[in-house]
Amino acid sequence: MSSDVVAAFDMLLEALSEECKRAAEAIRELNLQGSFNEVQRLLAKAERLKQVSKEIERLRTVLESSGLLRPAQEYLPDKETPKEKLPKINEEFGTPGGFLDEIAPEENLIHNIFGPKARQTNRRKDEITPQREFRRPILEALGELGGRGRTRQVLEVVYRRMEGKLTKSDRERLRSGDVRWRKFAQWERYCMARDGLLRRDSPTGIWELSEAGWAELRRLR
Repeated sequence: MSSDVVAAFDMLLEALSEECKRAAEAIRELNLQGSFNEVQRLLAKAERLKQVSKEIERLRTVLESSGLLRPAQEYLPDKETPKEKLPKINEEFGTPGGFLDEIAPEENLIHNIFGPKARQTNRRKDEITPQREFRRPILEALGELGGRGRTRQVLEVVYRRMEGKLTKSDRERLRSGDVRWRKFAQWERYCMARDGLLRRDSPTGIWELSEAGWAELRRLR
């Protein structure tokens, strides 16, 4: 499955887990205060969150096993494919009147899915710091913290290291309420875990260098 989609599922599940924890803490506090109506409301909310989490995990499993999210490169003809065979490949995957012709051109497809703001994002793409640029600052931040830190701690150090490089677009708040650069840094965190630079068995909310991550940090220094 696409690494970006995997990261999206992981981030969503972690956010839901954190929300459940906050609800549990609020329930304990309200119970002590005797606010039983609020307790019942939050219990119902926590139960819905658990159900949503289970459904997301189920959907992730389905997508992983279906092959629907294979990288686009896998659908392209092999570079060694003889030219005389290309028409047959095109016929299968989308000659005039074929399947691909039923799909809108890329720009229209993006517009249909994400709306007008997608085009605005494309126009200012050069103003947004690429996600990959956060990899080294994350490694250095964790090194400064002794190899391990909570999300807030790590992002504070990352910000200190990148403050002069972050653009106006990086500092914008997204519809979700998150600041763009913080969201990009968290996406990169998952990619780093996928690549073996961060431990994947750390507790929720903890970023921790793996042996490979320490080795990469030493190489960069």
